[in-house]
Amino acid sequence: MKKDCFDANTGPKALTDCIKSLNRVLIAHSGGVDSTLLVNIAKSALPEGTFALSIKSPLIHDFEIEAAIREAERIGVPHYVIDFNPFEMDHIRKNLTDRCYHCKREIFRIILGAARELGIEHVLDGTNADDTDDYRPGMRALSELKIESPFLELGIGKEMIREMSRSLNIPGTERPPMACLATRFPYNDEITLEKIDGVKKAELVLMSHGFKTVRVRHLGGPPKTAKIEVGESEIERLLSPDLRDRIYSEIRRLGFSSVTVDLGGYRSGRMNEGLEGPDSDKP
Repeated sequence: MKKDCFDANTGPKALTDCIKSLNRVLIAHSGGVDSTLLVNIAKSALPEGTFALSIKSPLIHDFEIEAAIREAERIGVPHYVIDFNPFEMDHIRKNLTDRCYHCKREIFRIILGAARELGIEHVLDGTNADDTDDYRPGMRALSELKIESPFLELGIGKEMIREMSRSLNIPGTERPPMACLATRFPYNDEITLEKIDGVKKAELVLMSHGFKTVRVRHLGGPPKTAKIEVGESEIERLLSPDLRDRIYSEIRRLGFSSVTVDLGGYRSGRMNEGLEGPDSDKP
């Protein structure tokens, strides 16, 4: 995709023109803000040539896949959902530092296979220019498999993506990012379905109380510890005695022996601190 086909001043229209030259595209649709905008712009560019595919995995909250399904239905894009069991892969289950590379590579191998069956040459994903700021081995897999990332290639970052989404009145534009649930665990701490289920339910507890940006880090044990992170502006509310006690009790009932709060609030890349490298997931 040629960089000179995009002009930040004209936004969605220019990006539409960039994608129009691709004829038929399959979008890796996670249900997040980035891929949702990409699906909308591709649909505008290629009304009959845009397809979307979502990977359903235990490492993703169910509401993300549900959002992808709703958006594809809303704009009339053919949408496929494929199940993926990450626990069959040692690098993922053992949570090695290159876990994201192996997971991403397998996921996009599946998506590329679907694209071939559909007769589609171009597979696009929503990686953006701000995704280069952390240790992200998964991006190496995208490069090796020649996945096209229009936002990244054209230098479009998260704030511009939100601005374009607002201009197109796309639902859910202000949703906070939700990274893969494997990022809730320290590297080399084995990931199991039971642990993932506990993290999912604990994060849903926080969301049910109105918190927007949430992470529950599973710190193993003994004792089995859940470390809560919320947006900096939400910390004071989280620590209000009545709400704090309710949340503490609800998360303890999920099997955690200890529940703590990170007073620094949510920070992307928390589990990557201390690692060196230009390319990983942003937990």
